[in-house]
Formats: sequence, structure tokens, C-alpha cells
Amino acid sequence: MNCDLPLCVVGAGPSGATAARLLAQSGCRRVILLEKCGWPRRKTCAGGLGPRAREWLDRQGLLKEASVAASRITSLRFTAPSGKSARLTMNREMAIVMPRDSLDAFLVSKAIAAGVDFRPSTEVTSVRQESGGVVVCTHGGDIEADAVVLAAGALNRAADKQPLRTGCAHSIMARFADFPHNPGEMEMIYSKNLSPYYAWLFPEPGGLVNVGLVAPSRRKGASLHDLFDDALENFFGWRPAGARQIGRRYGAPIRCPGRIGTVVDGRVLIAGESAGLVHCLTCEGIPYALESGELAASAIVRSITGGSRLDPLALRWYQRAVERRFWLPVTMSALYRWFVASPAFPPAAHLGTSPMFERFSAFVLAKA
Repeated sequence: MNCDLPLCVVGAGPSGATAARLLAQSGCRRVILLEKCGWPRRKTCAGGLGPRAREWLDRQGLLKEASVAASRITSLRFTAPSGKSARLTMNREMAIVMPRDSLDAFLVSKAIAAGVDFRPSTEVTSVRQESGGVVVCTHGGDIEADAVVLAAGALNRAADKQPLRTGCAHSIMARFADFPHNPGEMEMIYSKNLSPYYAWLFPEPGGLVNVGLVAPSRRKGASLHDLFDDALENFFGWRPAGARQIGRRYGAPIRCPGRIGTVVDGRVLIAGESAGLVHCLTCEGIPYALESGELAASAIVRSITGGSRLDPLALRWYQRAVERRFWLPVTMSALYRWFVASPAFPPAAHLGTSPMFERFSAFVLAKA
């Protein structure tokens, strides 16, 4: 297909970069990708890519190249609210860790190579639908498009259909050098003051680690920085003493409502975290972002007839496709979050750190 219709994608994270690349590869020759920040930019994200994200990258032919800049993870140390820990190991990769600035830069480079017009430092102030098209308003002027993909993360002022009110968590993280750790092991620590969320340590390439936490948006007393200081002191023992923080701490809200809302508004499709497509317990959003970006591109391509006309009614396919793909995992993750917040989780987690359970888990993972 050769298509000269103007198309616009807002947000250069995994979802936006994927949608833009796939549109260009499908023959759309006027695809603009907007990013409000300068490039490259930092993102509050641990950068873990589990099986679902790696399988998607592999299907796209991108995993081998992406893995060059990633740490390989073969074990997970889990700490229960009681303070007891267990190590879960696999005889193959459990995950890879790729810093989000590296992942996003990699995906955007692929979009640019496909012919996408990438415009960083371009903040979108509003998206206005008019008869026959959409107007994307930026500080640098208006952009007219036949369809728009909104993939600008949690703080997406243009995505009025998904306001950031409920179902929100907050995260904070920092990178460290000289922080003693097992380079093949992720660490997740559950604690009463973070419930139902957790603190983490993820190894990065070059001997670095990123340390962070996710906390409920509605919490009493402690600020995120207070919680972070407490985590360093109480969760990691002596290890932070000689470590060197690289750069500043940075944080962000996470949109995780636990339900699928409206993701199609006329000629505007909402994808990734802007659509609330985030695992409610782990707050992992990368695989859902990649997949929803792919679905958004498919919906637009399906709606174009003759290369010169877009049928907005055909875009409604995207709503059904998102619901089919994500309703079950998002709903299940909301139930998991409810369980972790309940009084039943601490004793269950403590049982999970017993030597017998640890040996059983190691056996199951080895056979998986």
C-alpha cells in the first residue's frame, strides 16, 4: 500500500515508536512522531523485559539487536513483608534489563529508518477533531492529520477520555555505580509501607543498577523521597554505603486503573499507558505498550482504502482488538493487586520464602 495521508503519533515511547514504525513500513509516507522532551530523554522505569515483551521483539526481528545493550537475568530474589527472602532461579533467561532511554532510542531509530518524521522537543497542548480530520496543536504550530495515535504516557493532557484520577501509583528511582549486587539477579522487596507495591533493584549493563520503588498515590505522611531513603536504609543493608548515585532521582505517576476504558475517539486512538494498559501489580507497561502500538497501526492501515481515504468508522476495530488482547491480563492483574493489599498476602508471601517452596519453585521453573 502507498498512502500519502498525513498521520500523527504523539509520544515516542515504546507504543508511539512502534505505531509510527509499523505505519511507515505499511506504506504510509507521511507519518510524524512527536515527543515533548529533548532526545534522548530519561524515563522512570526499571527497564525489565519479561517473556511477553521479548517474544514480541523476537516476532518483530528486533530482539537480537536490542539484547546487545541489555543485562541478562536468570534469577529473582523475592523478599516478603516479614523480611524473609527466597531466590527463584531458571536455567535460561528470566528477563533482560534494558534502560528505558536505550530502549526508546532503539525503537525510535527503527522508526526513523522506516521513514518516520521524528520531531523531539515538540509538546502537544491539545488535539482537536474537525470535519474530515484532526488538528494537533503544539507550541510550534498546528499539525493536521487524518488520524492520530495518542501514546504520551500517564501525563497525557490530550487524552481527555482517560483522565488521571483513580488507579494511579507513583514511582521514584535512581541509578547507582559501585552498588554490590548479583549481575544476573533482580530483587523485589514487598513491605507494608509500600503495599500493594514494592521496591526493586535491577542490574543494568556496565555494572550499574537502578533502584526504585512504586507506592500508592493515596498514602499518608511520607513523601516519595522519604520512602526512597527508607528503602535504601532498610531493604539493602550495608550495600548502599559505598555506592555512588549517578545523576538525580526522578519519578513519575503510573496510570494503572485495572480496566479497559475508551481507547477510540473518532479519529484518535489511545495506546500504551495513556490508555491505562499497565499491569496493576508490577506496574509493568512495556509489553502492553508495544502490542497496543502494533494494534493502533493495524487499525489505521485497515481503515485506509485506496491509499487516499480513511474511514473513521473502521477505526472502531481498535477498541475491540484492545479489549480482546488485554481484558484478561489487566483484569487478573487488578485481582492480584487486591490480594497483595489484603491481610492474606503477608502470611502467604512468608510461606513462599520457605526452603521447601523455594526448591519446588526452582524445580518448576527448570522444567518450564
